Formats: sequence, structure tokens, C-alpha cells
Amino acid sequence: MKKIILCLFVLVGCTDNTSVESQNLNQLLKPDFEYRFVEMQCQFRSSNNLASLERLIPRIKEILPEEISMTVAFRFINDQVDTKSFYVWLRSDPKLNNETKIDIINEVADCAVRDTSTNFGFSVINFDPNKSLEYSYITEVIYCNYIDGNSFPTLNFAIQDLEYFFPKDQTYKAFYQEGDLQGEFVWINQFESIQEYKSFFEEFNLDKNSNIIFTGFTSKANCYSSNLFQTYRI
Repeated sequence: MKKIILCLFVLVGCTDNTSVESQNLNQLLKPDFEYRFVEMQCQFRSSNNLASLERLIPRIKEILPEEISMTVAFRFINDQVDTKSFYVWLRSDPKLNNETKIDIINEVADCAVRDTSTNFGFSVINFDPNKSLEYSYITEVIYCNYIDGNSFPTLNFAIQDLEYFFPKDQTYKAFYQEGDLQGEFVWINQFESIQEYKSFFEEFNLDKNSNIIFTGFTSKANCYSSNLFQTYRI
């Protein structure tokens, strides 16, 4: 649990650009959602596999509307990537009520839109100088809820006093998503590789200030679950 919260807290506070940080903190205080997010959970049919999905991708690109971006994600289970099932993440303009379900996926897998999966989110941190996270990267999805009496503004206060722990050459992105249920939110961390993800925690847990960050965050919100994915942008 501490590991989940520490990663969330550090990513919110880290940036090497003060003006960008100020803009992002204002976003936390009064969010202007950048995208609508829908998740599909898929299970390969018995006669299909990862190769079947790869062959389908060119056709998906042909029919995918320009206003929708699509990512395919495979979950890590016991440090191994599960290739028997996968997730489809779709992002579109939050102001549009366009259909975001991609039915063609059902040719190779049984897919369903996850209940309460229509979230709205925005980018909090975007530090990717070499654009290494454009196509393949590690994604950590963290599920949290605010403690009674807390919300964007109180989380904002906790964030402003953070020290910067991330190496300046570390490539990463972070997103905040808010769903329909009041008080719940999702934090998304993106790393260039699984090695960077693991090495970050090894170094961060040695820092004497980690307990201060942990205590500060737990007074505002609880994070109860996290999942790690290998993700590919279509």
C-alpha cells in the first residue's frame, strides 16, 4: 500500500519546469478535463491469440475515428504479462458523446465495456523529451478515493510542498481521471520500461523523506488497488 501511495505522490509533484508545474496544480484545483476514457475488457476466443489481434490492427486503424485514440494493454500477473486476455483503452473528446466501442475487436475476442468505466481525465505530468512513450510503455493504474472532507483543493495543498525525487532524465507521464462515483479517482503512471518502474521504487524507498510524503497523502486519500500493464498505442 505504501508503495502505491508513494508512487502517486511523487509523480504529482515532479517536474523540472516551474511554470508547467503551476499550470498543472491549477488544473488540480479546478480541473478542465481533456479526454473521455472508456475501457473494454477482452478475452481471446479459443481459436485466437495475440497473433490474431496483431493481424487485425491494420483494419482497426482504417475504421478508428480520428477523434478517438486507442491503446491495447496486457496486465502483469506475478511479474509475467498475461497474453490470454487484454484491455482496450479508448480516449475521445470529453465534450462529444460519440460512440467509443470498437466492435471489430469482437472478431478475435469476447469484449465488453467495463461498468462505470466512463471516466474523464487530464494530463498532470508530461515529461517525455525523446517521445519514448508514444508507442510502447509501462502503465500503472492506481485506484483511490478521497477521505471525507477532501477533494481537489486539499490534494492540491498536499502536492505543492513536495520535493522532487524523480531523476531529471527519467521519462514519465501521469494522468488524473475522475469517474461517476463521488470521491473516487484513478491515477495513471507511465514509465518507459519495467526496469525503470522497478528501479524507481528501489531508489525512492531509501529516501528519508518518503515517510513524510506517505503521511501527507494518507491524510487526504486512500489508494486501495493498483494494476500494472504493458501497453501499446494503436
